[in-house]
Amino acid sequence: METLKVENLEIRFGGLVAINSLSFETREKEILSIIGPNGAGKTTLFNAITGFLKPARGKIFWRDIDITGFPPYRVTELGIARTFQKRSFFPALTVLENVLLGCHLKNSVSLGEALLKYPALKKEQYAKEYAMELLDFVGLKGKEYLLACNLPYGEQRLLGIAIALASKPKLLLLDEPCAGSNPAESQNITRLIENIKHMGITVILVEHHMRVVMSISDRIIVLSSGEKLAEGSAKEIQDNPKVIEAYLGRKSEGNGLFT
Repeated sequence: METLKVENLEIRFGGLVAINSLSFETREKEILSIIGPNGAGKTTLFNAITGFLKPARGKIFWRDIDITGFPPYRVTELGIARTFQKRSFFPALTVLENVLLGCHLKNSVSLGEALLKYPALKKEQYAKEYAMELLDFVGLKGKEYLLACNLPYGEQRLLGIAIALASKPKLLLLDEPCAGSNPAESQNITRLIENIKHMGITVILVEHHMRVVMSISDRIIVLSSGEKLAEGSAKEIQDNPKVIEAYLGRKSEGNGLFT
């Protein structure tokens, strides 16, 4: 069953076409990776899906709802969350406080609850318990009361994932979660992504670490200059000469690029 559907998407920045006639769909509980050389349009696509950019043409559907041009908060309310390449947390807040902020869309307190106090306190307690569970899930147990700015870089990436999960998404967009990570950290993040899938969450992954992509992807889409160059399984992508040429700028034998 499809969850997200992108139809003939076009995104322009002045005279530059960043995404051109792109169509694809996701399926429930899969890891779909989107790869391509720098400037291929991967992050631009994420920005369009999550409401940070308005397409010049085309449609984006989420479970048969046309979300094209929806503001980011509405996209999140409907069950889509994302991480960012750059730091997307409040460095002066604790790790726990950052995740609690991510919980607010699903656990906000109404005026009536605030006046009654007890229901509001119950909801706040639930949010804290859920945030603590998320920190344990991503591997940050014991770091709850550290300032976020004091986390090592690899753990900051984990915090970004926890914040995204706090809104209880059905679709999670991960933008280069392994960037800047050492091999051990990349392996931990890979396992985490697989566990997220096992929770029933569909994942769209943008990642430059090809070993990670090839090991966990159910399907892969390759973008080049904003257009879909190829789509298929890891094996099909590895064996596609057009993909090798797009990355290396020439035709190549073998698939050493992806190992």
